[in-house]
Amino acid sequence: MSLLSAQQSHPYSKKITQQLLGSRRVAIIGNQGAGKTTLANTLAKMIGIDYVEVPWANGITQPEKEEIKRQMATRENWIVDGDFGFLDMAETVIHLDFPLSLCLWRTTTRSIKRFLTWDFRTMNVLAAIPVRITELLRLLSEVYWYPSEAGATLRPESSSGSSKAMIVLKSPKELELFLSSIELPAQPCHLSAERKITPRAIVSTKN
Repeated sequence: MSLLSAQQSHPYSKKITQQLLGSRRVAIIGNQGAGKTTLANTLAKMIGIDYVEVPWANGITQPEKEEIKRQMATRENWIVDGDFGFLDMAETVIHLDFPLSLCLWRTTTRSIKRFLTWDFRTMNVLAAIPVRITELLRLLSEVYWYPSEAGATLRPESSSGSSKAMIVLKSPKELELFLSSIELPAQPCHLSAERKITPRAIVSTKN
């Protein structure tokens, strides 16, 4: 595995961005509040890889997990925003290793913004406030205990046998410079003929 970060190599060198542009499967990992979904959507539009939304919620059953993995294995290209147990299929993994304080702040403000959209004129909403506060505390606990070394034990090769690149970005500034350094070709590298999936499929595609 080639591990690329600000400390070891220029995080937005031409070599690195070319490796990203040549990847058919990309996974973005990091703490909650780091901006994984935003980056996944941005890259999907920039380089022509399907963004796949994976419903990996609490309570998901093992058969559902296996079905998701099966679908992902059959797709030619994709970009996902999380570690769903199939990082070995990815050719490039981008780790948003942002400061804990930033992730805690973003997670809190995002929850507050959602909270302010509630209609407080109903009793049902008022009754739900203690539950939501408990959920927020649980979420902040998950953010706090998220391991910064996530992704460090990834296998050096993807399941297809190609070399896997691990790009580590330590701050929003590094991310901004990284995105601005990507030199796009005249046409996106990977244009999927299948932009939609069947209604029965567990994962959904957005691009």
